[in-house]
Amino acid sequence: MGQSSGEIIALASVFTFLAILAVALRTWARKRTKQPLAADDYLSYAAVIVMIGVLTTPLIIICVLDNFGNHMKTTPSGEPLPPSHRYSVCQLVLEVCGYVPIALAKCSILMFYKRIFRGAMLAAAVWTLMGLTIAWCTTFFFGTLFECTPIDKSLSLPPGSPGVRCIDMVKLFYAGASVDVILDFAILLVPLPPVLKLQMPPRQKFGVLLVFLTGALAIAASITRLVEFVYAGRQLRAGNPDTTYFVAPTVYWTMIEAALCIIAVCLPSMRPIFRGVSTENLLNSLRSALSLHSYTSRPSTHRDPSFDEQMRKESGASEFAMLEQPYQGTNQYETTAFKGPVKVEGKDEIPDRGILVETTISRNV
Repeated sequence: MGQSSGEIIALASVFTFLAILAVALRTWARKRTKQPLAADDYLSYAAVIVMIGVLTTPLIIICVLDNFGNHMKTTPSGEPLPPSHRYSVCQLVLEVCGYVPIALAKCSILMFYKRIFRGAMLAAAVWTLMGLTIAWCTTFFFGTLFECTPIDKSLSLPPGSPGVRCIDMVKLFYAGASVDVILDFAILLVPLPPVLKLQMPPRQKFGVLLVFLTGALAIAASITRLVEFVYAGRQLRAGNPDTTYFVAPTVYWTMIEAALCIIAVCLPSMRPIFRGVSTENLLNSLRSALSLHSYTSRPSTHRDPSFDEQMRKESGASEFAMLEQPYQGTNQYETTAFKGPVKVEGKDEIPDRGILVETTISRNV
């Protein structure tokens, strides 16, 4: 391990810029395709704003003014100089609020899953993970805030001083970072089962998988952050006073994880910029493929044979798929039909001959 204040400032600047750029490109892609902003978009905006406010800004302040990232300054006799009040406040903000932008980014990707996938089990998984993410953020936000009480004294006195009561901070940090890694893995696994069941060419399926596996970037950062917490915890337990140096990686890896979460959330929405194809078209194709798979794999108990024949007459299609369950609270079904070449080849999945027509019909049954 080794770093300097200047290197940390450079890291903070680069990753913050990349996160802002990702959100800007996401917004441009949505506007370009004239698609309305959704909940996952707004959550990504909140994540980058909070990241700048509670991670990037205080991190740069203490690097510039308080020697954070370098070895602690000492007196002529070799005793470490006590940190300034400004340093203590900024460090508390970084430790307490670092969970918030990461949680917002996790919620953004979960809302993205909810927007493009259908099914009761997947919706239950999304809402469960959303609740766990909020619980994780809330628990460790307040746990870190009140790790030493009273707070005003803990900002000016080191842990263990008379009148300052502290819990085991090392165990708290270990727990927070460990749960973070587990949540990242769980969120990454959510879209894999429905994607792997898609009836599409292997190369196209691999491309869809890559879209969702970009979250592995955040997992790598969260694991590295956990490792740095373990190292810092050992130094704290050993009584090493050089906190401005060995605590720094736990802080800047928190910022890096938040930035990578935001970037991973935004990457799937940037497709229209680089491919010239609407994200919604990709998502609609994914929905159609999911529906087609569910129909061909098992018959729905809600289908009426006469409906199949009427669908063929109305759409002129020979192949179509219907959602297995009606919309909640109604008896309506939505059916998507395809007329034209079934197999498409080529880089952009455009048929060599003919036109592929997609027809969606809603019907009371």
